[in-house]
Amino acid sequence: MQSHKVRTSFGESSTWACFFVPWGMGLRLAFVALALGALVFADRANAACQLRPIAELPINTVGLRLMTRAKINGVEAPFIVDSGSFTSMLTPGAAAQFHLPVAPVTFGFTVRGLGGQSMSMGQTTVGTFTLSGHDYHNLHFLVGEKGWGGEAVGLLGQNVLGGSDVEYDLPEGVIRIFKAEGCGRDDNLAYWTASQPYSEIDLEFTDEHQHSAKSKATLNGVPVRVEFDTGSPRSILSLSAANKAGVKPGDPGVAEAGYMTGITAGSFRRNWLAPFANFKLGDEQVTNFKLMMGDYGLGGDADMLIGADFFISHRVLISYSQHKLYFTYTGGPVFDMKLPPKTDAVTATAAEPTGAEPTGAAAPIDADGYMRAAADARARRDFTAAIDDLTKAMALAPNDPRYAYDRGVTYAIMSRPLLAMADLNAALKLKPDMIAALVTRSRVHAALGQKAEARDDLDAADRAAAGRPDERLLIGQVYARQGYDKKAIAEFDQWIPGHPKDDHLADALNDRCWSRALLGVDLDKALTDCNAAVKLSSGSPVMFTSRGLVRYRMGDLDGAIADYDASLKVTNAAWPLYGRGLARLKKGLTTDGQADLRQASVLAPHMAEDAASHGLTP
Repeated sequence: MQSHKVRTSFGESSTWACFFVPWGMGLRLAFVALALGALVFADRANAACQLRPIAELPINTVGLRLMTRAKINGVEAPFIVDSGSFTSMLTPGAAAQFHLPVAPVTFGFTVRGLGGQSMSMGQTTVGTFTLSGHDYHNLHFLVGEKGWGGEAVGLLGQNVLGGSDVEYDLPEGVIRIFKAEGCGRDDNLAYWTASQPYSEIDLEFTDEHQHSAKSKATLNGVPVRVEFDTGSPRSILSLSAANKAGVKPGDPGVAEAGYMTGITAGSFRRNWLAPFANFKLGDEQVTNFKLMMGDYGLGGDADMLIGADFFISHRVLISYSQHKLYFTYTGGPVFDMKLPPKTDAVTATAAEPTGAEPTGAAAPIDADGYMRAAADARARRDFTAAIDDLTKAMALAPNDPRYAYDRGVTYAIMSRPLLAMADLNAALKLKPDMIAALVTRSRVHAALGQKAEARDDLDAADRAAAGRPDERLLIGQVYARQGYDKKAIAEFDQWIPGHPKDDHLADALNDRCWSRALLGVDLDKALTDCNAAVKLSSGSPVMFTSRGLVRYRMGDLDGAIADYDASLKVTNAAWPLYGRGLARLKKGLTTDGQADLRQASVLAPHMAEDAASHGLTP
């Protein structure tokens, strides 16, 4: 079993979407062939069959996101590679950042998100979009209603990935796009498999315009339909399919796992992490593992999304020309099996598939290559390999602080704070104003109970951010996490005015609202922030929790209870339970109030003490 700690307050997100109405805007990219030799299968029955390289995208695995970089009108920007999205998209913040006018999409075009909600989309045109060294002019993008977390400004969808055969070789940190020439239906296109085991399965595609790849598998011996979607960080299962496989919420071993949200507004869905005995896809079988499940509207007749966690642990070739998928297990857990966090600690063990053996990848040739390999290894929870790769990167480029910083982060994830501290010290010796390293070192100090040192690093990050308002949000969030709410508010005050259309604005407004609510100050301003955050997020449970506390402080007990109820519909968390308990007690609902307080203390044993430190007592 694998366990990884992440903040439940921000939840998880998936970029999966189902596009109902075909959009006839001619978005397919015409890639120019690179100066690379074609892969000829001389040892096969059909020697004429070859894969001609079209493009190669360098990939950095950030958590469970497959990230690449492109340029919008000459400015570099990060994108998520999303095989499950019909077309490429930009966030509304990115459209504003790059001064791209957004027009409505006509003909009733709508998108349905992970939770089943529909939303209208906008559209925009990028004058020059540069990908893999090639410029594409007047390229159209959809623009959604909200961002999806992280630094990504957009998604690269099926208008990029669906017209050719695509290989996901994440151990080597690349995605390769090919054109199959002279190949028949029975030719094996998994060119790397001459001496390695592999699986081959048939795929079904929706139609000639929508290239979402679906196939069949079995879960606990029950047939399920799966869709391959790199935009979903984790593989996820619908509750109805889980029930058919004999698993449901409340069963032994099934744990609450926070919530997930898709690209559409209001698509917040409760998650459970559930044990399963067996999953079989092609010749590969995974036993005794856990899957995330929830009340997801996966679209069509898909029961399960095969997410980025699967791609990270395999080498995969999706052949759109043959309607087949080839894959080889390369190591690590097949499915991400992490629970929501209570601390920053990480432990990692993994169920591996039977009928498959991990295979090695070619060694990187430069420091950046080793850093990409380390990111992939870290995503697979192979921390030893990640440390080894970053050590090699540091040896090749000893004066670049990024590699020492990245190794320090990896050691921190491994709960080895002294080694983390040494690397972060080394990075800061090379670049004393490296804000990310200062903030991370502050968090390591805090984990070690070194409050003064943690505060010193945050103050140093604050000084380093002079004239750099874009850095203030991260600093403010860590100030708040360590209990320095006044300092946090000052950071948010500097970040928010300059980012009126940023994709992180809802989080920033909520964080400032929460800090004011904890302090019990400027409650009118806090309510204004929370109202705006709730509207921007369209139903985030953490934002209802924040507004609930503001309303409780202001004496609006009914409003507070309504907000806590809205939060608890999505996530079973200690703060909304405790807040609702306090509000119910003040209303004279003693039995219900005490029940809420008891349940909150079960979820968080120090809940009463934490609340009392902010003057919140029964």
